[in-house]
Amino acid sequence: MHVTLHLGAHRTANMSFHYYLRANRAALQRRGVGVWDRRQTRGGMFAGIDPRMGSISRQHQFDLARRRIGTALHGAAKAGVRHLIVSDGTLLGPMAHNRGSSRLYPCAGDWVGRYLAAFDGAVDRLTLTLRSQDTFWTSAMAAAICQGADLPTKDALSGLVADTRGWSDVVRDVAGAAGRARLTVLTHESIANLPERRLFHMTGGAVHGPAKSARAHLNAAPDAAMMRRMIWDRGNAVAAVHMARGDEWSVFDATQAARLRSQYRSDLDWLGTGAEGLADLALSPWTPAGAGRDRAAHTRPDRVAPVLGRGKHISWFGKAGPTPPDVLTGRGTHHGIEEGRLARSR
Repeated sequence: MHVTLHLGAHRTANMSFHYYLRANRAALQRRGVGVWDRRQTRGGMFAGIDPRMGSISRQHQFDLARRRIGTALHGAAKAGVRHLIVSDGTLLGPMAHNRGSSRLYPCAGDWVGRYLAAFDGAVDRLTLTLRSQDTFWTSAMAAAICQGADLPTKDALSGLVADTRGWSDVVRDVAGAAGRARLTVLTHESIANLPERRLFHMTGGAVHGPAKSARAHLNAAPDAAMMRRMIWDRGNAVAAVHMARGDEWSVFDATQAARLRSQYRSDLDWLGTGAEGLADLALSPWTPAGAGRDRAAHTRPDRVAPVLGRGKHISWFGKAGPTPPDVLTGRGTHHGIEEGRLARSR
């Protein structure tokens, strides 16, 4: 049985993809595809991978999670699942880590390493969807502001734009923790409204998904009119006018947005030239990523309105960066991950 971890990132049509998988569950089962989405991963399946303080030791919590996952994997294989898709947009780490550090997933390697250790070597594929930094941050901030977050300050935005960490760094971190699992990279711009093609890549090109419910659009960021009205209602008329121009809304000025887009182009150029053998970029919707590549040459050491929150104070950019998660000890490994394979976040 092939096991694919769909890592995210946030704000890359994950909820629309989950809706598609649930709507087609029976048809996918007939094709040998099993799905664990947020209903499983956040319904107790992953409890203990991110241990909590309490009477049970952190190590024991992690061991329980590993045994629980192992039992579920055995059951899936016995039921005839040939391709298991495990999809949760938070496997790179919480969005709070991005906010706290003003960087893209500063602890991605640690978080992915922890989940891979919990699967005890069963994962053979990883997929990661990237999005241009200007629209990624704008969409994330819009969603947070709808939940009551403060508007980002000018200095905070300047610091974010000046930071040099790009998606290529995230890919390096994930690949460093991947072990035997092969990483496939997709782009939000090419795959967001095509969940059947996303599924195709997640199964290594083995499954062409059905077209049913393939064009649902869930958890979309609010449009410019909604953002303008919401910011105006908060008493910030200047920001409402400045950040919402016509049909578009952005926290960045034209120069900042151009810089972020340039960084994204550099990231895609790096991926397109082989990514140092660390990942395969899915360039064609119906051609498996990495098809025809000599692997020996690359060895590695319907729109839903948001809930408008009021009275909840969320700071977008904290002064301190996130604390990396503890990676617990696994059998025959150092901190649950093969020694030397974990790339620490930059």
